[in-house]
Parts: sequence; structure tokens; C-alpha cells
Amino acid sequence: MALSDKDIAKLYTKLELPIVVGDALSEQHMLAPDEEFAFHQALSDMQPDAALICMALASEQIFATVAPDMPEAVNLIMESDRVVASYGGLWLARIEYGEPVPEEFIIDALKSLPKDFAAMRDAMSDLELQMPAGMDVAAQFLAIMQIQAECHSLIAESYLEALGITPTPTEKGDLFHIGATANDNIEASVLPT
Repeated sequence: MALSDKDIAKLYTKLELPIVVGDALSEQHMLAPDEEFAFHQALSDMQPDAALICMALASEQIFATVAPDMPEAVNLIMESDRVVASYGGLWLARIEYGEPVPEEFIIDALKSLPKDFAAMRDAMSDLELQMPAGMDVAAQFLAIMQIQAECHSLIAESYLEALGITPTPTEKGDLFHIGATANDNIEASVLPT
């Protein structure tokens, strides 16, 4: 399902954090430690699919604001566009419109989450490593989102393991693990309730 501009706007308003990122970038506002913690917490409180969409939209804000001329940003914007196209419609159908989603779509999406988190994390890392001086705000958000991508990937992997489903393999090998633990009682919002 192709997303309309109205659907993209709904994703921004429902998820809110991409708007926060855009505002902070336009004001060149470095997050204070308590704000950084709050951003981490807000992302970690999201279900994995919502967090992935949120990171993709926030990455698009980073691209539009500070990195449109950076060749290193091309991979991130392509990955972000793919994530929004792949998950945005499914998420909106369930959350915004309350439409039933066929189980095979849910399982396919769930199986791909760890791979897609890895791809987003790698694209964010590549851009962060190439950022010139003076882009500290964008680098700060990229660093936070990389950590959260890894954590949410672990949650998705644990959920798949509990369901006895094998995740789609990553293209660059296994994700690095930073010692985070996933809660076995997590219910991904892509799953029917």
C-alpha cells in the first residue's frame, strides 16, 4: 500500500518524536542529559515496529536538515524510505484505522524487524562517522537511535524466538549485542491483540 502525504503526516503526528528531532535540528538544540534520557525512554517505550518507523522518519528529518548534500546520507534516506513504505501502512492500518491485518503480513513484518533494525543502525552509523564538525545535534540523535535500534532488535528477536519463528537473516551478519535483555512479555504492535 503506497502511503499518501496525509498518511505520512499521520505517522509524524502519532509518533511525535520525528517532529521533536526536526525542531531540535532547526534550533540547533543539543539535548541536555535529562532530555537525552527522555528521548531514549520514549523510543524504548514504543513497540518495535513503531520505533523503527519513528527512527526512519527522524532520520529523514536529519537528512533534510543537515545532510542533503552528503553522499554518505544516501544509504540512510533510501533505508528510511524503504522502512516507512514497508511498515507505515501496516502500522497505520492497525493503530489509526483499526483495520484487521492478515496474519501472513504480520508474520512477514515481524520476521523482518531484526534485519531492518540492523540496516537502519548501519546506515545511521555510517552517516554519523562521516559527519563534519558542527553537526553535533544530528550526531547526538543518530547515536541514541543506534542504541535503540539494537535494543529493539533484541526485543523483536526474543518475541520471534518465543513464537518459534526464524527471523530473516541480516545481510551483514548477526547484530552486535550490547548486553540489553528483552522482555519476554513484549507484544509487538504489529500483532493482533
